[in-house]
Amino acid sequence: MKLIRDLWTNRGVLYAQLIADLRASVVGTRMGYLWWLLDPLLLMAIYYFLVQGVLERGGEDYAFFIFCGIVPWQWFARSMQLAATAYTRNKGLILSVPVPYSVYVLSPIVLHSAFALIGLGLMLAVYDVSLLWRLPLVLPLMLLQLLLTFGIGLLLASATVFLRDLAKFADYGIRILFYLSPVIYAVDRVLASETMPALAKTVFMLNPFAHLLPAYRDLLMQRWGNPPGPGLVLIALLALALIWAGAWLNGRLRNRIPQAL
Repeated sequence: MKLIRDLWTNRGVLYAQLIADLRASVVGTRMGYLWWLLDPLLLMAIYYFLVQGVLERGGEDYAFFIFCGIVPWQWFARSMQLAATAYTRNKGLILSVPVPYSVYVLSPIVLHSAFALIGLGLMLAVYDVSLLWRLPLVLPLMLLQLLLTFGIGLLLASATVFLRDLAKFADYGIRILFYLSPVIYAVDRVLASETMPALAKTVFMLNPFAHLLPAYRDLLMQRWGNPPGPGLVLIALLALALIWAGAWLNGRLRNRIPQAL
């Protein structure tokens, strides 16, 4: 695929963009890179207090359960927010440096994948250092999520150049998807619900994160009873289809994007 060749040829530019995005992620802050860990920890504390403290739900190891969902979700959410404005934020570079536009989409996604991996590793070390050996097991899942996010990001970045309000709609869409994804609750609770219609359960399971997040938890929380299902295979196919569609759209709009910027 031309997209892969272009990214490989311009890997030096991608690395430089990664460094620039890394520095931009903490510019103006006093706590700097510590926010990589503090952000998911604070969110975990909020939802832990709400669900287990106020609603008296959750059960044993609920804090770790939430963290295993919050970290991958934050990676996706932040990546989508940055992807939506990838071309508009890098207008000067796009107009002056002849490199594939996809570099500006992929860079923040890769950067936040590193943040997610560090966060998961630190949490495992705090929760039970003997579980650190499990961290490499999530790498295939992270690659799958990276491909899915990249595909969506390519489409979103191109569309936002011509529809600037789309970035705002994307923010609201991410917030809605958070509550429709099993970040702070288990998929089993949804499927076992007697009040939810069967059609609603089917639609719920069409959400890629209804398969990705349980897979993270199964690996990190030693839940071997639920092996990866066909849902992950379908997500892989969806990710490849989205990347192809995004690459095609970027190619078609390559000459129009600079004019629209």
